[in-house]
Amino acid sequence: MVYLLLLISFLLHIIFFIILKSFNDRIKQSVELESMQKQHTKEIEDLLSVYLLEIKEENDSLLNAINNQEYPEDVELTKPSKIASIKGKNTASTMTGEKTTIRQLYQSKQVDETSLYTPPSIDEVQDTVEQTISGKVYTLYSQGDSIETIARKLDCGKTEIELMLKFHRKNS
Repeated sequence: MVYLLLLISFLLHIIFFIILKSFNDRIKQSVELESMQKQHTKEIEDLLSVYLLEIKEENDSLLNAINNQEYPEDVELTKPSKIASIKGKNTASTMTGEKTTIRQLYQSKQVDETSLYTPPSIDEVQDTVEQTISGKVYTLYSQGDSIETIARKLDCGKTEIELMLKFHRKNS
């Protein structure tokens, strides 16, 4: 009897140590996972800060270019009279119709940045609404037309019209 109790006690101790070991492994895994997550968040923060610095440098260079009024030389305006007429000034170059670059207009202070932009025109197109076949069937049936006349008007089968009306009655 004593041997049996000792055996049971020994087995219970072994099971307890195995369970304790598995809990300890799980705790270690969660700690490792947490440290990996902290490392990943630090890497992501570093990448974002580098990216933000690059964007800031690009913005600064763009602002410097705008402040220095660096405009491309090769862009020519084909209708300088239109641009000058926006500001209400007529010059000799606009009256003769010569080609003028954007830089020349800005240097002569004839045009500011907003006058070069022309918004796109919006073509007003009327939307058309067309009634579906089932809508036409319900409309004609409510006006008092018979199933045969509806089928002839819509060039559909008589049974198709009957089914539509039957489903409409069932749903409503």
